[in-house]
Amino acid sequence: MLYLQVRSLPRMDVRESRLEPTWSPSAFLPAQKMLLNAHAGAGTKGGNVPRPKWRPLCCLILLAVFLGLVPAAPTQAGLGDFSIQDEAELGRKFNVLIRSRFPLVYDPIVLDQVRDILIRVRQNIPPQPFDITVGVLRDDSINAFAAPAGYLFVNSGLILAMQSEDELAAVLAHEMAHVTERHLASNIERSQTINLATLAGVLAGILLGGGSEAGQALAVGSMAGGQAAALKYSRDDEREADHLGLQYLARSGYDPEGMARSFERIKERMRLSGAGSGPAYMSTHPGVTERIDYIREVALRLQGGESRDLEPSPRFRKVQTLLRARYTEARSAWNYFQQYEGDPCLRRLGRGITAARLNRVDRAKELFSGPPPCEEISALWHREVGRFYFGLGQFDRALTHLNKALRESPEDYMALFFQARILGEKGETAEAVKALRKVLRYVPQDPEVHRTLGRIMGRSGDAFSGYLHYAYAALYRNRKEQCSKYLDKVREMAQTGQQKEKLEQFEEKYEVRKKYW
Repeated sequence: MLYLQVRSLPRMDVRESRLEPTWSPSAFLPAQKMLLNAHAGAGTKGGNVPRPKWRPLCCLILLAVFLGLVPAAPTQAGLGDFSIQDEAELGRKFNVLIRSRFPLVYDPIVLDQVRDILIRVRQNIPPQPFDITVGVLRDDSINAFAAPAGYLFVNSGLILAMQSEDELAAVLAHEMAHVTERHLASNIERSQTINLATLAGVLAGILLGGGSEAGQALAVGSMAGGQAAALKYSRDDEREADHLGLQYLARSGYDPEGMARSFERIKERMRLSGAGSGPAYMSTHPGVTERIDYIREVALRLQGGESRDLEPSPRFRKVQTLLRARYTEARSAWNYFQQYEGDPCLRRLGRGITAARLNRVDRAKELFSGPPPCEEISALWHREVGRFYFGLGQFDRALTHLNKALRESPEDYMALFFQARILGEKGETAEAVKALRKVLRYVPQDPEVHRTLGRIMGRSGDAFSGYLHYAYAALYRNRKEQCSKYLDKVREMAQTGQQKEKLEQFEEKYEVRKKYW
């Protein structure tokens, strides 16, 4: 199980209560104009120009005063009966629930793209009491959602539907605005429903979308429909997220008009696929067209009346190629790349990956033959060719390519994982264990890495470590009976002081995790 964290800025007090937004588009424009003037020249597409630290805070205060979003007097931390601690507890439970029930994309090339966008936006929002944790769900539907306590999830289908980083950043900025304004916490407080045992499932059903079968299954039996409806974002919540998201985008150097374009793409995809195939707010609230028109109007003002409509970067196209080829249905992906008329390097990479997934071995060998078709995808090319030959059991040939991938991209822990598996198969146990421990520094909760490490250490005669990592694999897969069985073995074998210390560390994690099962 993989999670990447963006470290939080200094902790801030969260207001005890919030004023209901009473503003309108016309009321927003003066504040928006003042913010635009205050930040003129503060950020560019290539980076941020140094500026006095007080200016962003002052501008946020001015914006908040104009919008009537904060009380004039200081308030206490916490939000009524639903405190920061309650939200943190609910967020942890929600995170475990989602990550244990749905497949995620663990690929560093995909996650680094999302993480880098999020970090850039994160630097331009008010200080938050939570870290921001991001995951990419392997799901073709177009959705992204912010869960309690700063847990953010993006569907792979959303990344594939966007046409540039600016559009993806727009969706993330919109969701970050829900986080900064604690909209979910406010709705929970108003609903007077503070049952953490059932809230996580209900929220999952809401945030995954009304048309999501998985979301419906999680919510069934948890709460009456009327209570669940009370937790959904209101029209005012969504408008506030639109407005603040535009500010976050502009201050991060992204094209704020990307929000209008991203909403248009989501709206069109939902029209073709059905209302339940996208974010709930795009189908449950009327006036989407009016929202898009207004967002575009404000975006144009923020960028001086010029529309940029930027092309996707080579990096973003590479990410989309990998997502489609490796993580969507193989036959559909093959058909897509057969008709693809874009970059010939990406077309060949996509066809090679999908041919291998379809067991068209001869065709995959033909497509993967020779050097990388272009320098921009060299490291990824060698990694994917290495994975292909690993699957064929041709370990020496696979290792040659994986070593090249790691020389070009040392932090590609996916390539490192397959390198470690080959070293283990070749009997080079010490090197395999060293590599897998390095992988775990990147993905400490990935059950497959723990399972592989446990198997290799068990084969080498270290039964205690073997069962310990099997127990970790079961723990992070939420396999309760398996975890208990392996834990009993670990307890029996713990003899030395070091082993007992490792057992104690595991039991601490086990006790925490049990609360969310």
